[in-house]
Amino acid sequence: MISETTRRRVERAERLSLDHGGVLSRDQLRSLGIERGVTARLVRDRRWAAWGRHSVVTHCAEVELVGACWRAVHEVGGGALVDGVSALRAAGVSGLDGVGPSWRRSSPTSSTERTRSGSSTSPRCAADVVCPSPRGRSS
Repeated sequence: MISETTRRRVERAERLSLDHGGVLSRDQLRSLGIERGVTARLVRDRRWAAWGRHSVVTHCAEVELVGACWRAVHEVGGGALVDGVSALRAAGVSGLDGVGPSWRRSSPTSSTERTRSGSSTSPRCAADVVCPSPRGRSS
């Protein structure tokens, strides 16, 4: 059982992650007061999923492309941005099938595979434009 304070911090992290495709960095979680042990417990209990060395998915549903791009930014570190075709896709430009490299993933716990087809988006474009989250798009 977790304390009431920890529960509130976890709920806050889960709300914040909605704007990041459900993905936060371990540093972001620590800045919210969620210690490493709490993150490990939530992953072990399958409420959250570890996705790489620096990223955590704060839900158990399919990760949308915005979340995958935030993961890429967290895993690369520093001031990473997504540029080129991926940035265009993130901004909502369509008709780019078969243009440039892209990334395919099967789940948050599997490795990412570079492919020649599929699509990729980014949470931030090269011009520091914050791209819309999937919640704002209609399917």
